[in-house]
Amino acid sequence: MDEGIRFTPGDHLHVRRPSGYMHHGIYVSEDRVIQFGGRILDKFHATIGIASLKEFECNGVAEVVVHGGRGRFFPPLPDALADNEIIERAEWLFRNYEPGRYNVIGNNCEHMANWCMTGWYAESHQVRKMIWVAATVGMIGWLTTAYRGRKSGVPATIPRWVVGLVAGNAVVVFTYNRHIRKFWQDIGRRWEAEHPLQQG
Repeated sequence: MDEGIRFTPGDHLHVRRPSGYMHHGIYVSEDRVIQFGGRILDKFHATIGIASLKEFECNGVAEVVVHGGRGRFFPPLPDALADNEIIERAEWLFRNYEPGRYNVIGNNCEHMANWCMTGWYAESHQVRKMIWVAATVGMIGWLTTAYRGRKSGVPATIPRWVVGLVAGNAVVVFTYNRHIRKFWQDIGRRWEAEHPLQQG
């Protein structure tokens, strides 16, 4: 690796944005990081695009996302394909992906990067963590209310925020799964039709 070059072609990168979320992409070279993004305020037209590493980092510091190994709170990301296969998938998405399919919950930059890396795992750990946290907070609120009611002998009314959180989380889960199914019905099938010998 040349001096000053921090990453290897085929690396899965992420960088934290000021709002707190992680943005993901596939590193090809210092001038070519393939990302699913677009204009922050116009995600409807977001698509697979090309950015330099500097543009991708956007005043942040990119890091490599590790595939395989051990996970702390969630199962580890599946093992990565060979570098050339990862890049081939990312370049194919860049050529074939249509605008208007971005969805922050079910079809975002992390979904795309993980699919390129593994060939089959189109998931977002960021969204899954959000779902897990919301479910945990809702359950704690629900159980706390029930316990207080039982202790006082007066049936407790479940707070509106708990009901809203549980209902909202159900919508997020439905949206997440729906978009992943749509991804496989569209992009997954198109890739497999064009690459019958490269099943992930």
